[in-house]
Amino acid sequence: MLKNKWVFMTFTAFVLAFAGFYYHLANKAEESFTYFPPDPTARYNSGYTTLTVNQKSPDGPYEVSWKSQSSLDQKAFYRQDVALLYEGGRLKGKMGEWKQNVSDIFQESTLFFKDSQLLQAVSFHFSEIHRDEKIGSAQKLSSDYLYIIDSQFSPFESFRHPENEEQEKWKNTIDQVVRNRLENSWQNTSKQYNINLGQYDAFPLNQIAQFDDRPLPGFSLLETKRIIGQLWEGLYKNYYLGIKKPDSSQEDALDSIMPLILLAKDRTHLLVLTETKSGESIVLRQQIE
Repeated sequence: MLKNKWVFMTFTAFVLAFAGFYYHLANKAEESFTYFPPDPTARYNSGYTTLTVNQKSPDGPYEVSWKSQSSLDQKAFYRQDVALLYEGGRLKGKMGEWKQNVSDIFQESTLFFKDSQLLQAVSFHFSEIHRDEKIGSAQKLSSDYLYIIDSQFSPFESFRHPENEEQEKWKNTIDQVVRNRLENSWQNTSKQYNINLGQYDAFPLNQIAQFDDRPLPGFSLLETKRIIGQLWEGLYKNYYLGIKKPDSSQEDALDSIMPLILLAKDRTHLLVLTETKSGESIVLRQQIE
């Protein structure tokens, strides 16, 4: 059983942050959601995240369309989708939609960027389903990424997979820049909190979508659904709505480093590592029992 408990890690102790995420409707239920066991009668017909370059102004920024869509095969008591967009490993966009008694959610945002970039987006699609006195859930993950080349030395273009030698060179250069930024941050955080990375399986947040239909290392698919569901439950409350810090203050997650998910090889817990815009290292811990 994965307990619905998250704590902040400090240098000397674990400080209890909260033990539950569910808010009563009177307290803005749309600002949170709770994981429930899967409803075997519900499934997603579709769920996707897409990034598309629309246009570029002369000597100016280019326009990117970011879409997140999901469709359940029935109306749900609550439907909620959460989407995050990263530019070069830093959070640049958030979308969240909450509705009652619907099956579909569609979100779209237009953002502007400049220079050559790697954009990475990930979405968590969630449904809370009520049947008589029983409450179940359905969930799905989706993601997308896009390399964009905006340089005076190359034609303006975008791609997911390089199709020629020039695109391969750009991909390798951009990947190296992003990798250095993320790994430096994650390494600094792990050293600050004395975390032995060798004891964990590590996944950047955007890569969690690969476990939509296959199990995490050491877990069954059903256990994986629960871990992923409660991971996003915690990320929504402690990251999407604002990064909660050990001193109870809160900082907007925009411009923070993409979280690294560390899953303990002994299957006891997972950690979430990130760094705020102001440069403060944050580690959250979720117990698995």
